[in-house]
Amino acid sequence: MSANSSTSSSGMVTSTPSTSGLSSSTTNISRPNESIIATSSSDREVFGEILNRLWAVENLLRDQTKGGRQSKSGRVNVPRECSAAIREVYSVVKEREDFTDWTFTSSFQSEENQKVAQEIIQEVQKDYQDDGQCLWSRVVLKESCKIYWRSLRDRNTRERKGTTEQHRRRNKRNELLNRKLQNRKRALESISWSPRKKSKVENILTKDYMSSEESEIEDTETVDVGVSIGNKSRVVRKLAWESEKLCRYKERLDCQHLSQCSQKQLRAMGKVSRNDLSLSSRSCPTGPKWAVKDRL
Repeated sequence: MSANSSTSSSGMVTSTPSTSGLSSSTTNISRPNESIIATSSSDREVFGEILNRLWAVENLLRDQTKGGRQSKSGRVNVPRECSAAIREVYSVVKEREDFTDWTFTSSFQSEENQKVAQEIIQEVQKDYQDDGQCLWSRVVLKESCKIYWRSLRDRNTRERKGTTEQHRRRNKRNELLNRKLQNRKRALESISWSPRKKSKVENILTKDYMSSEESEIEDTETVDVGVSIGNKSRVVRKLAWESEKLCRYKERLDCQHLSQCSQKQLRAMGKVSRNDLSLSSRSCPTGPKWAVKDRL
């Protein structure tokens, strides 16, 4: 945010504050000085007070999100390094004899949980500094504590309900799915297709258009990863509604990806086969007509 000056027809200098920098983490306002000319001393005092307040607001926003970024929705995005620092400090302080751990029967905002968060934040502020100041603002540290508390609470809930293994497998499937999707996106960038064809295929590079896979070793449904780790063998289950053109495009992208893999990477890939008799039950998404067989 800055104060823009202009000269009126009478020769007086007037300044108009801009609000475009409020969401920025950098300070664009110059602190007001006595060079501002107004029509009267009272106008000069009022205008100076306005600029002072705007300057203070922008500096407050900058300090609050120090070490992090604030999204358009106003949520503070916590850097990975800050999250790692919170986890590291928590693992240390929880070993202290006088340490009272977080409770998961009440909210994060409860007095007892805020006390724990305060202790962790103070330790991080002491251990992670640059030029005498903590790398992250208190707002970012508190948000990081809240995120970590939620993960511990969810883990505690899974352990009580006996769903830890189910959660682990689901996370593994999601990880493989994301990896496969990214492989296809990179393959699309390097493949020798026309820009028009690339734009067409790009529309179906989402999880909704990924086939299902089931492991021959583990009795759980996984995702369309195309390749797998180690010696595990996976069977691809075709989507019941996908068109032949969609299948050809995905297979071509997978071949393009494999052509760019090293011999070591290829050796690490497990065997993949297709089972046309067993179809995935995933519902048909709303998308391009050419991707769906007979528009089921």
